[in-house]
Amino acid sequence: MKRRQHIMQKGLSLLMVPLLVTCCGITMPKTIPTGTNSYTVRVNGTEVGKAVMSNTLQNDEYIYTSRITMGNALMKHTITHIIVEKTDFTPVRLETHEITTQDGRDIRSDLVATFDGQTVTIKNGDHTARVTLKDDFVLDGNYFTHKLIQNNFRKGFTASARLYDPSIELQQTIPVTFEVIGEETIMTGIKPIATIHLRQRIGKVQAIDTYIDETGTAVKVIMEMMNMKMEITRASKE
Repeated sequence: MKRRQHIMQKGLSLLMVPLLVTCCGITMPKTIPTGTNSYTVRVNGTEVGKAVMSNTLQNDEYIYTSRITMGNALMKHTITHIIVEKTDFTPVRLETHEITTQDGRDIRSDLVATFDGQTVTIKNGDHTARVTLKDDFVLDGNYFTHKLIQNNFRKGFTASARLYDPSIELQQTIPVTFEVIGEETIMTGIKPIATIHLRQRIGKVQAIDTYIDETGTAVKVIMEMMNMKMEITRASKE
């Protein structure tokens, strides 16, 4: 169950990288933009949490942060991912911090992975391990955004790479693909919004769908697994 939750949250966080680009014949920026967006998380139609995603560029490194908080009056779970990569998408550092609050007590978990080529040093609490990966890989930061920009969100275009995240698989990478489905109009509340529909697959997990608007920012992400439908929707802007 915990692994499935990680995959769902990782899939959502990967899709929510701020795709601040334009499409449909409008000139796209030549660099990956930065920004912060807030979202509402729903499971089977019921609001269960909030999310904030941000992407910054500092000293030739991209820093992507996602924070998702879910829960109720009895228990709250917050998971924060921090991904640091060079501007050529070489992995630098990956952090996963979890806090579960229940009965007035906090249970914390902290995992930090640093990269030197194919060698990964993983610190999980007081334990340290080293893993050497056989495949080339990327982190779930800005690589796929870069590939989409390069290909102008062309309908039918698919970007593929192997992703590493020790919270999903400790000693191996997993295949990830993004496919551009095409232009679609979706409803958010009572307002129709023109979007570009993207479909992502992480390993053998069922497809995750994301919709970006005319500015390229994510409007909605939908993931269905077993009998659970998770939907993350951009908060209304005043």
